[in-house]
Amino acid sequence: MSPALPKKNDQVFQLTLTELAFMLVFLMMLITGWMVLEADKQTGETAAKLKQAELALKKSTENAQVRQKADKSLQAQLDALKGSAYRPDDVISDLKKCRALEPENSGLKIRIAELEKQNGILSAFLETMKTMTLKDVIPAITEEVASAMAFKKGFEDAAGRRLDNKNASQQGLSCATALAKTDGMEKERQNLINQVTFMRRQLESINGTKGFGLPPCWVDNSGKVQRLIAVEVTDQGLVVRQGWPVERNEDAKNLPKLQALIGDGKPQSVAAFHSAALPVLEWGQKRNPECRFYASVTVSATRVDTSVAGQNAVFDHFFPYGKVSVQKTSR
Repeated sequence: MSPALPKKNDQVFQLTLTELAFMLVFLMMLITGWMVLEADKQTGETAAKLKQAELALKKSTENAQVRQKADKSLQAQLDALKGSAYRPDDVISDLKKCRALEPENSGLKIRIAELEKQNGILSAFLETMKTMTLKDVIPAITEEVASAMAFKKGFEDAAGRRLDNKNASQQGLSCATALAKTDGMEKERQNLINQVTFMRRQLESINGTKGFGLPPCWVDNSGKVQRLIAVEVTDQGLVVRQGWPVERNEDAKNLPKLQALIGDGKPQSVAAFHSAALPVLEWGQKRNPECRFYASVTVSATRVDTSVAGQNAVFDHFFPYGKVSVQKTSR
């Protein structure tokens, strides 16, 4: 009996051909699905890019249309300028010239403001003139002209030359300044005369003595001394009050720290009096000739040391105006 043939085995790797075919088909379906998804993704991206490209193309078309319209408008303006008197280059040149003229324009604005101010003054003058009758105007003008001509003639006679219109205003100002200085010098001259008169009287009354020495800073026209301050010596301190006459009010304003010396009428210490009176003393020392101010002293202090210290403080800076007055107080 012949041996039995071996039975064919239709399995590979423990899998049947049917199972293997099924797995291959499944893998092919997976690959196909992935490819479909990838293609769909690429299609979406392509569609988005295509849409962006369409928008860009549309915008470019619109820009081209706007540019075309602008070119047409520019060309129309250029065509219009061809028939006019101005050219673009001329316009630019004019703008540059305007910029260069800005400083000059600023100066003209200032000049215009000045002219407007003068115009306002003239307008006010004209309004005043309207309210005046011809009878009022003519005498006023005649008087002003007569005064101006008299001043002009006096100046020409004194200066020995004619006064023209160009320097008349300047000369008038100079004359006014010189007149003010002359008034001040005349006042100082009169004060010096008064001082000399005082010194002459002192010399006439000397009987073997030397008098006070320095002249007073203020003397009236009759040669009498004019007092500066009145001081009262009290137990609480020194009370300083105004002692000068009314005609010396302006001169008193020019003295250094005089108001600080007078204060508010309240008692001040000897040290405070020294500090406030020193500038007035130094003012007299700097005069030529050197002079002293005078002060009257009234003593109402009850203590001897306070009275002596107060009087010494006053006479360290001022000459005595008359005798020291002592006021008796009841205890």
